Amino acid sequence: MKHTRVFWPLTFLLLLLAGPGDAQHVLSTTAGETLFYAKAPAPATDVNAVNKKTRATVHTGTGVVRATINMKEFTLPKTLMQKHYNEKYMETDKYPTATFEGKIASLPDLSRDGTYPVSAAGSLEVHGVARKRTLDGRLVVKNGVITLQSEFDVKLADHNITIPVIFFMKITESVKVKATYILRQ
Repeated sequence: MKHTRVFWPLTFLLLLLAGPGDAQHVLSTTAGETLFYAKAPAPATDVNAVNKKTRATVHTGTGVVRATINMKEFTLPKTLMQKHYNEKYMETDKYPTATFEGKIASLPDLSRDGTYPVSAAGSLEVHGVARKRTLDGRLVVKNGVITLQSEFDVKLADHNITIPVIFFMKITESVKVKATYILRQ
């Protein structure tokens, strides 16, 4: 009984010290949109793919940002492209996810509407290979809705991804990635 008398007041004190709403300092989505684009030589079709199930979180107290992409969730325009993407290039059975984990250098006041440039330094892992990266983006706050947006290039060779050959010509050596994540508490 003595432990119970000490435990509950200590728990209450810790909750008070944590401050109001600390549990709500995590913004997240499970329906973030990640797109990638790779230029292909004519007459081949450029490669465009979309994934609308990216999971992402931003911890507003620490600035830690995480994004996890299930690589099989990318939708490509043609069935054969989809098959080659999964089996030959991205090997999605072997490397099912891509991740970014980093820290936003300086979080803006998210209670005020505006568009705020942000930068996050961290690790981007694609195809089982992690690389240190600094990704630039912006946080857009409008009427209480917070959107994280970023555009960046990923060099395929940096992640040991074979560059596809189309009509005996290679697509570009990097892909353009565009992320749009509407975050909620």
